[in-house]
Amino acid sequence: MKLKKLLIIIIVLAIILGIAFAVFFFLGERESSNEDADLNDPFPVGSGPGFGSVPGITPPSETSPEPDAVEVDANGVVIIPTLRKLFDEPTSGVYIYDTVREVESITYNEDGEDVLETLEVPETKFQIVERSNGHIYEFNSLDLLSEKLSNTTIVRVRDMLIGVGGYIYRYLAEYGDTIISFRASFEENDEVSVDNDSAQNPSILSGSFLPENILSMTLSDDKTAFAYLVSEGVTQSGLYVSPISIFSPQKIADLPISEIEILWPNQDTFMFYTKPDSQAPGNLFELNESGELRTLIADTYGLSATVSPSGEIAFVSFDTNEGTFTSSINLSTGAVTNTSDPLQTIAGEKCVWSNVDDNIIYCAGSTLLARENFPESWFKGSFFSIDTLWEIDVSTGNSQIVSNLTESGVTTSFDMMNLTVSPNDEYLLFINKYDRTPWVLDMRLL
Repeated sequence: MKLKKLLIIIIVLAIILGIAFAVFFFLGERESSNEDADLNDPFPVGSGPGFGSVPGITPPSETSPEPDAVEVDANGVVIIPTLRKLFDEPTSGVYIYDTVREVESITYNEDGEDVLETLEVPETKFQIVERSNGHIYEFNSLDLLSEKLSNTTIVRVRDMLIGVGGYIYRYLAEYGDTIISFRASFEENDEVSVDNDSAQNPSILSGSFLPENILSMTLSDDKTAFAYLVSEGVTQSGLYVSPISIFSPQKIADLPISEIEILWPNQDTFMFYTKPDSQAPGNLFELNESGELRTLIADTYGLSATVSPSGEIAFVSFDTNEGTFTSSINLSTGAVTNTSDPLQTIAGEKCVWSNVDDNIIYCAGSTLLARENFPESWFKGSFFSIDTLWEIDVSTGNSQIVSNLTESGVTTSFDMMNLTVSPNDEYLLFINKYDRTPWVLDMRLL
């Protein structure tokens, strides 16, 4: 009899444990499913082009991912690293600009009385866009604090253009291979969220859709406008420009080719180069005043290019049997100046022109030979570079290392992309392709 009771007790306990496990498993699965659904929700909410205002999604907490641990000096003052990671999560776009901060300071007049003065202190600000949800954060050069500018959620952001008064998000549609482009700007938001006991006022983005499957896109030199290409036939495309603060497109030209990248070095100059491929010859073209393409560089394998703000110098990377090399070309005279070091880079992706000296360009790269099928292997993600930062004088070809990217005790490997410099060349902002985190380098301290 006792054995029978014991068996009954064991069976009842087993049933209870089984029910508890089932409930736990079901709830866990449901939470996981909800998280996955949130990441894969199509954005924006709406049914396609023409949808205007985009609703913001404000989560309960506005806490941003924590940056690396901060250090202080003997006086307790926060040390701002020379090489600094801004954000711990993958990002899709970066933007840099100079401004001033008003700081109150107490001085003394001739009578020894306190006088409160407001000083204007120069500072540089860095904006980044989180890849998973499109939220916008802003950091600055004077401290390690950050501000959340927008909590409008846009998922699966793969690429960004950020200009003066506008943002262009590019992402894949939920189904298929359609590339969606959405231009947005801030609208006022009276709601206030609280983050770590400090009030913030993240704004909502609103805007409109651009044409689907834009082939290529770039900003103007002053970042107030953007140019883009759309397919208009099997092998043809149309070139359009628009202010970035509001979508008001104007057609510039009809082009007889489509698989090209746009360069817009200054207001009056448009250039294009074929997509880099080590197995196919590439060309660099200029759009002349009559709306026709003039070939500047022809039949160059693996060609990638960037053009100086004056439009006079093209800096190019190209592939040969011995590896990848870089040169600068005077587009008026045709004179070619080879770079003194055989730099392994991609000119259109890993270089940025100085804002101070038209003859200086900064490039990320290495002197190590890449694997075969470079640069397409880099674009496909099957090859990662281990970069240092170089300064190249395109007038002489002289090159020198600016940074080994080991400042502040950093031991991370860098494959730099999306390079951008502040207006006075004091800061360089970039994304590390390994994990897509944003970093800033204080070039004043090098």
